Amino acid sequence: MAIHLTKYELEDSTDSEEEFNDGYDENLMGGDEDKIRLMQLTEREREQELFYRYERRECLKISSLCTYIFNLEY
Repeated sequence: MAIHLTKYELEDSTDSEEEFNDGYDENLMGGDEDKIRLMQLTEREREQELFYRYERRECLKISSLCTYIFNLEY
């Protein structure tokens, strides 16, 4: 059975901040303590950490989308 999502259904299933609340804001920064910790890292270490957070967030979005599609099928 093929599932065809409209652009709007896809956006609705992936844009919810509640579903992807990983503790970081839109810039992948946490609270004040996290910002201080990041600023103490070298630029390379900081960029690696932010990239890791970005990849993790994208994986969470994909996982959530797969769950959404699975639930549509069943």
